[in-house]
Amino acid sequence: KTHHWHMALETYEALRRVSKGSPDAQSLCTVTTALSRAKKIGIAEKIVRDNEKCNTVVYNSLLDGYASQGAWEKALEALWDMHRRSLTPDITTYTNMINACSARFDNSRHPTPRPWRLAAAIYNRLSDRFPSPPPSTFPPL
Repeated sequence: KTHHWHMALETYEALRRVSKGSPDAQSLCTVTTALSRAKKIGIAEKIVRDNEKCNTVVYNSLLDGYASQGAWEKALEALWDMHRRSLTPDITTYTNMINACSARFDNSRHPTPRPWRLAAAIYNRLSDRFPSPPPSTFPPL
């Protein structure tokens, strides 16, 4: 439940003490997801940026939180942070980025074209990295 985010944070702190540093990536992903769903994205951000064990899946949970808030600028910063850490984006990363850009465009009274152009650029990058299978491989309708 989203109102139990503090329990996830307490568990994270306990794991940090036990592991004498950073918990494993699965624990980081769990706490990041819980915090993002509870709209505590700032805390999730700090946890991700302060931990060296973050992987693409952890960043994807953070990007999902940004997407739910339409925070495309923050999502772009996280994508650059992934690049600095030599993490490879996957299809979920790109989907979350497109969602972050689209949510901002759809929810704004005066949308700026920049996030929409960014979403289109990400989609083009996505289609280059993950090409569609040939039409003959699709099952018949």
